[in-house]
Amino acid sequence: MSDAAIAKTLSEVDLFTGLPDKVIRRIAAEGRTVSFDAGTPVTEEGSSVKGWASFSPNGVCFYVILAGSADVQVHGEHRITLGAGQYFGETSLIDGQPRSATVVAGPDGMQAFSLTAFDFAPILEQNPPVALALLKVLAGRKERLLFEPGRSLVGNAGLLLTRVEVLKHGEEKNFAVV
Repeated sequence: MSDAAIAKTLSEVDLFTGLPDKVIRRIAAEGRTVSFDAGTPVTEEGSSVKGWASFSPNGVCFYVILAGSADVQVHGEHRITLGAGQYFGETSLIDGQPRSATVVAGPDGMQAFSLTAFDFAPILEQNPPVALALLKVLAGRKERLLFEPGRSLVGNAGLLLTRVEVLKHGEEKNFAVV
């Protein structure tokens, strides 16, 4: 896929919508296209995003699916299937915490645009609109209740919690000490 085609796809992703073409083209030029066979793990829950991994082209990446699909699993439980135009891996690029989910290429495999943490950081620093768009996307996720080791987004409160100390399951509700 050409840089122009990737730039067009990126411009349609909510994270980059409304950014100047020059910035979108730079993002497209910094990343690369990667392919995964069906069933191949793309990210592993709990894997570190620090150290040498962040400098590797196969290390800590943000992915935008160009073709195919990916299945997201948390604690071994299937959560969602992502398709073309959807993305994953953005949170670990920002907070430096271990991966919160395992993502596996779907039954037809997956082709994706990937951008390493090493390449993404300068884009955020030099283009505040990208950072603002990312914050808006993350804040917009407040309607879902997610429990992840080390970080969580909670209900409609819109709070980003850094640590869940205790999670107690009840018959009707769950309770978390943060």
